[in-house]
Amino acid sequence: MKEGKSLPVTGGSNYVLSTLRLFDGNQSKYCYVLNNSAVKKGAYFLVRASIWAGITPPFIPRAADGIFRFNLIVDGDLWTTVAVTYGNTTWNAYEMYIRAQRSMIDVCIARSTPNGDAPFISSLELRPLLSKFASSILMSETNRIFSPVRHANLGVLPSVEPTFTRYPDDQFDRLWLNVAAEPRNVKVTESPIDKVTKETPPVKVLQSSLIGEPDILLPYQGLDPHGVYFVEFHFAEIDPAVNASGRRSFNIYANGDLQNTDGAIDVFGTVGANAALTQYFVVTPTHAGDINFNFTVTNTSLFPACLAGAELFNVQSHTDITESDLRNRIEEIKLGLGLSSYTGDPCLPSGFGYNWLNCSNAQISAIYLSNYHIGGTIPSPISAVSSITKIYMNGNELQGGIPDLSSLIYLEVLFSGNQLCEESSTVTCVSSASTSNTSRRKNNLGVIIGAVGAGILLMGLVIIVGIYFVCRGRRAFTPEQPLSKKQEVQSSKGAPAIEKVLPNSIHEFSFQEIMSAIDNLNTLIGKGGYGSVYKGVLSDDRIVALKVASDMSRQGSKEFLNEVNLLSRVHHKNLVKFLGYCKEEKLVLVYEFMAKGSLFDCLHSQNARISPLPWTTRLRILVDAAQGLRYLHYGCNPRIIHRDIKSSNILLNDCLEAKISDFGISRKCFVSESGAPPTAVVGSPGYIDPEYVRTMKLTDKVDVYSFGVLIFEVVCGRRVILNSSQQQIHIAQWAISSMKRGVIDDITDPVLNKEYDISSVRKVLETAVACVELESLKRPSMSDVFLALKQAERMEVESISNQVFDPPSAENHY
Repeated sequence: MKEGKSLPVTGGSNYVLSTLRLFDGNQSKYCYVLNNSAVKKGAYFLVRASIWAGITPPFIPRAADGIFRFNLIVDGDLWTTVAVTYGNTTWNAYEMYIRAQRSMIDVCIARSTPNGDAPFISSLELRPLLSKFASSILMSETNRIFSPVRHANLGVLPSVEPTFTRYPDDQFDRLWLNVAAEPRNVKVTESPIDKVTKETPPVKVLQSSLIGEPDILLPYQGLDPHGVYFVEFHFAEIDPAVNASGRRSFNIYANGDLQNTDGAIDVFGTVGANAALTQYFVVTPTHAGDINFNFTVTNTSLFPACLAGAELFNVQSHTDITESDLRNRIEEIKLGLGLSSYTGDPCLPSGFGYNWLNCSNAQISAIYLSNYHIGGTIPSPISAVSSITKIYMNGNELQGGIPDLSSLIYLEVLFSGNQLCEESSTVTCVSSASTSNTSRRKNNLGVIIGAVGAGILLMGLVIIVGIYFVCRGRRAFTPEQPLSKKQEVQSSKGAPAIEKVLPNSIHEFSFQEIMSAIDNLNTLIGKGGYGSVYKGVLSDDRIVALKVASDMSRQGSKEFLNEVNLLSRVHHKNLVKFLGYCKEEKLVLVYEFMAKGSLFDCLHSQNARISPLPWTTRLRILVDAAQGLRYLHYGCNPRIIHRDIKSSNILLNDCLEAKISDFGISRKCFVSESGAPPTAVVGSPGYIDPEYVRTMKLTDKVDVYSFGVLIFEVVCGRRVILNSSQQQIHIAQWAISSMKRGVIDDITDPVLNKEYDISSVRKVLETAVACVELESLKRPSMSDVFLALKQAERMEVESISNQVFDPPSAENHY
């Protein structure tokens, strides 16, 4: 770590804590990159940050209460807020259990506020954990991270030193706080523990136990009242007098609620003597932030309750890091501009991205580097950041040429005050990048590249109108023929050919490659308004889906290439990934293959009745789809309205992650701020917004209505148009009428067998009702819908002990 400065610490004898590193600069965060050979994607780790400022710190807190406060961050998640008292004689250790998202882990420290305390750190440790740990399994199943509150070694004699049990007694170097008890309440053995559970608590912890009188009270205070906590209790029967089943048995209560609902805890009866037993529970604190565990003996128990160790974890939400391709582009830009001191995720957590970037929904919309005293040349990878709309680099010492930014058609750039080749005829351009398209964009205030002139506005309008007309094959004029092999794509003046615009990840396939991939049209998997869809295998063994335009397709080559250009710039984990195209004998779009098919099939096919989607999966699919649609509405410039949200356009991959499809060809349309009506209503029966049909006014609330219908479909497991004996009934009308009668369980899909948290379902249904309001102004935005669904998901997690995680039985602990 080159940033920050090392300072000595007074009053300590621990060599590791004898110095600290202080970060008093202006960056939003300072990150350590942990990337040793053990760090691999999907591996589990304990991260520990130790913090101590010494008895007489060389600086003082800014708050009047004498407490240093700053933040710890891991990858894209806000870990915790550090609170260290000035002159504290003891050190603070903060731990986090995480699952690596790539071959490195970013651990960062940051000011809590722009004028807050400068952060500091004494040591940082990374310890590997096992994937078989219950905490690891739960992290994987719920996409959460675990923050240890305390590892406690109970039943320790007062004379025992040191304060902690750790490595080498614990091979994973967990810090077990040795909690002393009166000698009469401690049972100790030197006998070996023959069998240890898969949680691998230290043998030293299991060789001593806290003994109750006859019960045990284990209180935790100061917890997050709104949090969810995971607890592990470790037991071993080390008393030779307990030599039969039933002699020591007890129950565990959390704030008065029985936890071991499968029967009383009987360590000897379950695993025998000198063997470990671990019990797991998920609990929530009281409104005061307390959890009181009571270990209460049964009426037939001959011995008091016992407990060897306890581990409590705060289950925290998790955010996926910024997409790797975008991070790579930013790394190249940093390297080219001498900004390598900025480390960690460029956008996350929210509010802690690089302070010269503007991020929205993990996409970069602006670079603000005015007067940053940077030199060198403008890196060409900047043109690959497709979501960017502003680049301000004025007032620096940049030289050479400006890279070709013409692919970023909505870009506004300020480069004045640099020694760039456009600004002076005496400066020789040493860059190979073309500048012919930028020289005409100067003005008296500086060089502004990408400002939208009348000609470009007109071109944009032509493209938009063209897309409106091709949607759903509604154009009135005769369709053009697809390009033949001999035809070439020519660029108009000031607009580069498609090959010069597309990022490297978008591939142009030959027609021969296409025919080879789909085995000469023998792998048909579906048909639509655009044409046929085939499953294919590329030469590199990637499985893909290929949309081949039919001869009746009404999209011409020019519109097709414009569409390819647009598709190449829309990237989100919840949108089906666009891989490439073919423009030779047939117009073909190539997408990633979604192995589980459409949400429609998973809800309504014959197999859906045999292997139905559980509620947690349905909720996750809705969250994914809402996040993808939110990106189209707010992460793209201009904003994109899908216009045909329905269950058959929500596709699922092997992991049942949802991605929106058909947002491209004949679907990509822009918000008309003027409210000008389109030429035809686009959508599918049952999903179309009635107000849109009546007014012909296209806004993002058209998609919100359709998404509300989709929510009802997912919750109810019914098609959107219900056929009764006398008439057809819309699913929203049917569901809302049942909700007014207070009948929630009658609405939900019967195959769910009421295996859901009712408050979670109610929240989802309330969101759907808001989405299908007849007046569009009363409908929520997709951001509001996404947040509401996330809240419903949280409700489901809060009932995790019964809904999400089934603690393994004691017999399966080894």
